[in-house]
Amino acid sequence: RRVIFGIAALFLSIYFIIGLFSDGDKIQVPEGAALVFAPNGVITEQPTYVDPVDKALQEAMGNGGPAEESIYDLLEVLRNAKEDDRITTLAIMPEGIMSIQPAMMEMLRDGIEDFKQSEKKVIAMGDFYTQQQYHIAAQADEVYLHPFGGILLEGYSRVRTYFAELLENLKVTPN
Repeated sequence: RRVIFGIAALFLSIYFIIGLFSDGDKIQVPEGAALVFAPNGVITEQPTYVDPVDKALQEAMGNGGPAEESIYDLLEVLRNAKEDDRITTLAIMPEGIMSIQPAMMEMLRDGIEDFKQSEKKVIAMGDFYTQQQYHIAAQADEVYLHPFGGILLEGYSRVRTYFAELLENLKVTPN
């Protein structure tokens, strides 16, 4: 009885180890495919550390914060797509980007420009673009916008400077 149990445990252990190290189902990419490039959430250099227990509790209560994606992971996706001959088009859908810093927008722009060096087509699609999203979409060869959509361009500095108290303290009068 112990021998049978030992053999069964050995086979179960081997099966479990093979399952851990197997690739499983690989994604099949057909020839002439388009890569849908749709970053989601806050684009960061390094995702914020969140305690796994706290994260699980927040998600269970529906209070999970915005998703975070690493700029370096996004750039790696673009590099891999550039080298993959099965991918002929990059379809950018930037509407999921909630926040991205200007330096990272430039990095992403350079990554898209590098992808375009492979002479593959780049298109952008969306219903509505913020300024940051449109900056990414504008790198495409063609930009498609929903007929009832829009683009919100605010500029980078829209805070009104107000020096009233400073001018009063310095006893300076404008005009």
